[in-house]
Amino acid sequence: MMAALRRGVFAVSSYPHLRGLFETTRGQDYAAYLADRPTSARKQIKNYERKQRKLKEHNSFKWDIFTSGTGLDQALHDHSTVLEASWKEPDHHPAFLPACIRAAAQAGALRLGIVYLDGQPAATQLVFLAGQRALFYRTAYDPAFARNSVGAIVKLRMVQHLLEKDRPVDEFDFGRDRESFKKIWASEERTRCGIIAFDLQVLG
Repeated sequence: MMAALRRGVFAVSSYPHLRGLFETTRGQDYAAYLADRPTSARKQIKNYERKQRKLKEHNSFKWDIFTSGTGLDQALHDHSTVLEASWKEPDHHPAFLPACIRAAAQAGALRLGIVYLDGQPAATQLVFLAGQRALFYRTAYDPAFARNSVGAIVKLRMVQHLLEKDRPVDEFDFGRDRESFKKIWASEERTRCGIIAFDLQVLG
């Protein structure tokens, strides 16, 4: 892109915009992925597995994943319920994300996972697929269920689904920033760069 802009008589410069985490998963099933995690991360994931088993024993635990238009209206309602209860700031354009989710469902690129406890939506994990890359776009949970680690469990279930039941996924992309919780699931880093371009003809 920068070369094309320069050919178009633009002055072009790049700058580091953000660093993010990703994990290469090519050829791995869940067992191989887990074995490949650092020791501390593997122990934490095993802890989430134990918490999930306890929830199944003592609560009405349910996991659903939505990949198409089937059941999507209710899924969007439940997703919105969790977001409204969570700590996350409301979106400035509230119609935008539901429209993206519907478009992704039509394209076969949607993976929207929801954990329910006692019939209530407790946590959601939104993933978009681009080829063999899975972009973990947003995780949210209702603080009323925080003691059950539902935010981690919904991510665990999504990871298991992508590696065991979905089409081949070669990479998990955790987007911008490098929050500590993401390092449980991914260890590789990369920098995304921005581009600044000035039209030299306009500048004179």
